[in-house]
Amino acid sequence: MAIMNLRRKCAGLIVTVLVLVALDLGWTRGWTTLTDISDALTFTLVGAIGATLYWTWKPEINRWVSDRNQPKLKIALNELRPEEEVKRVEVWLPNGEKRSHEARFCFITITNSGKRIAKNVRLYCGFDQMLLMPFKRKADYKVDGEWNRPEEFDEAVKKRGIETFVLATLDGVRQADSTTIRPGQHGESFVLFFTMKDFSPLCVLGFTRIYEHPHGSPPIVKLYLEAHYEDGAGYYTAEFEIVMKSWERLKPKLVETAFKPYS
Repeated sequence: MAIMNLRRKCAGLIVTVLVLVALDLGWTRGWTTLTDISDALTFTLVGAIGATLYWTWKPEINRWVSDRNQPKLKIALNELRPEEEVKRVEVWLPNGEKRSHEARFCFITITNSGKRIAKNVRLYCGFDQMLLMPFKRKADYKVDGEWNRPEEFDEAVKKRGIETFVLATLDGVRQADSTTIRPGQHGESFVLFFTMKDFSPLCVLGFTRIYEHPHGSPPIVKLYLEAHYEDGAGYYTAEFEIVMKSWERLKPKLVETAFKPYS
């Protein structure tokens, strides 16, 4: 592709130079005079220069026009007020009883500063597509439990432990696999991950469970996200680093974001 582009530039520049030489010789040596025929010839040569320059730089011009009309996404960590921070997951059972467990959530917001709507926006964590769990501004994150009786849920906790609450959280909230982000300052907010007391992995929402275990000293988890959208010229990436001294003492940081064009 780079070689073809270079050949295009060389051919275009050669043709442009030849046409300019022809124009110069025509005027300096009197080959063209103020007649209708010479005017038409001059106009044709000047038009040929414009057409040649456009052909030479057509890929760059088209890319520039396309870039101006593309959605421009920005991925950022949410800055939460104390009353917006999630403190626990609350599992609501069909008979109206509730079971709760301490948890912490991290949210991201994606905004669009471009001129076009970003349709069918999908998030990926590595190779796994993420589910988009909504941002709730409450200390209790409510999820719907599928157990018919409270005793069934309690028995599941005894057998599987705290992961029962994790699975209930992953399955008990209405989630989407894509969204639409319109131009504007507000954007859309989603869960990036959550943690739970007595459950060591960090949990990312996906069609399959994505458990990320902290490593090192201090313990760190790195998350790599990709945001793709319909008819996009490329996709956006974001790298997050989460220092996890304990399940509730975590410090997420957005390391960098980038736009990567499709090749």
